[in-house]
Amino acid sequence: MPPEIIDPNAAPAPAPLVGEVIVPEKYEFKPPEGDVIDPEMAERVSATAKELKLPAEQAQKLYDSVRAEAQTAVGKSAPIVPEKYEFKAPEGAKVDDALAERVSVAAKSMKLTAEQAQAMYDGVNAETKAFAESRQAEWQTLRESWAGAVKADPEIGGAEFDKNVGLARKVVNKFGSPNLIKTLDETGFGDHPELIRLLSKIGKTMKEDDFVLPGVQQGGEKKDMAALLYGGTPQQ
Repeated sequence: MPPEIIDPNAAPAPAPLVGEVIVPEKYEFKPPEGDVIDPEMAERVSATAKELKLPAEQAQKLYDSVRAEAQTAVGKSAPIVPEKYEFKAPEGAKVDDALAERVSVAAKSMKLTAEQAQAMYDGVNAETKAFAESRQAEWQTLRESWAGAVKADPEIGGAEFDKNVGLARKVVNKFGSPNLIKTLDETGFGDHPELIRLLSKIGKTMKEDDFVLPGVQQGGEKKDMAALLYGGTPQQ
């Protein structure tokens, strides 16, 4: 069989998104020391983890929790599985109805008690919140790195920063819809160095007498990049 020829010009495989949840094809659980895996329980937990789209670490925690509950319940009367699960949210928060529905289905399939189902809801809810906060922090860091890269760029930053960002804003305001401006502002992609580079180059091809440099006022006061691009108030 001839060796596979790799095209050097082929596009690289897309990288995962920042903070993207990786759900394994198959969950592999590790039993506590001195214990063995319960195949039936592992299968049920796997189905639940797949339904909730949990990464391997969270699925392992769920297995450990269910296993511990099962061992504690040995010798006790049969658990009472409620007809309908009622979940309580942490103080100051509201129950996530979509999450509650998914946990209810999973808890029913695993014949969990109300207490066990609440523990599952609390655990998944806390993990989901932590993941969302982590992604938000990573995204904010990325946006700040873009803004710093623009200011440090030898072509569009430095002494030319206000001028080039002003040109970019001119192009966005002239050709972009309100929806585009809102999207750039809300997503942060308006801070991307290559977008500002492209827009400023387009702006330089426009008539000079149509241009009024935004953000530069008498007295030398300057606005930040978001204000220049979107016309808003600089963030403190």
